[in-house]
This record gives sequence, C-alpha cells and structure tokens, in this order.
Amino acid sequence: MDDQFFSLPLVASIPDQDIAISFDGAFYSIRVFYATTTHLWWLELSSVDTTVTLSQILLRPNVMHGLSGKMPGYAGNALIGMVRNRSNGVYGSIDAFAGDFGLYMADSVTV
Repeated sequence: MDDQFFSLPLVASIPDQDIAISFDGAFYSIRVFYATTTHLWWLELSSVDTTVTLSQILLRPNVMHGLSGKMPGYAGNALIGMVRNRSNGVYGSIDAFAGDFGLYMADSVTV
C-alpha cells in the first residue's frame, strides 16, 4: 500500500471558503476559514448541505488529521491537513494558501 495525496482547490487570499468533496461514496462540505483575531486557520467538515457540522479541525503546517471518527461510518486511514509548500511561508496570514501552503487529503491505496 502507498499513500496517495490529493490537493484540495483553495483560492488564494480568500479567508473563508467552502468546497464540496466526494469521499468514499459520500459527499461532504469543507469550509476553510481564517480567524483574524487569533491568526489561525480552521477547517469545518460538514454534511453536504451544511446542516450538520461533523468536525472542526485547527490547521497547522505539516500536521495531518485522521478522518476516522470525524465522518459518520468512516473508519479508514484517510488524512487531511495543511502542508507547507515553501520553506519560509507565513502561516498566520490570509495569504497562506497563495502558494506557501496547500490543503491536502491523503489515503492509502493498494497498488
């Protein structure tokens, strides 16, 4: 088994974004937002219609979070997190996803 990484599309310098993903046969909404008071990035994982928030995750550079237990019925090895793309990128900025960092999902695949 190998880990396969998927980049999730975020638009640079927009401090509050929603994207929909399909994962393991189900659909979810991901909201990534920047808290201007604390200078921290957060991720909310919700049902696709955003009526139920499943998990709130504090994003930190190069920290991947397991999705097992954060999505109903999912017990796999998938991970989600913020990965540093440039060595001197500034985390505490609304411009963090303008090339310095990326949002990635990883999952184990059989080859």
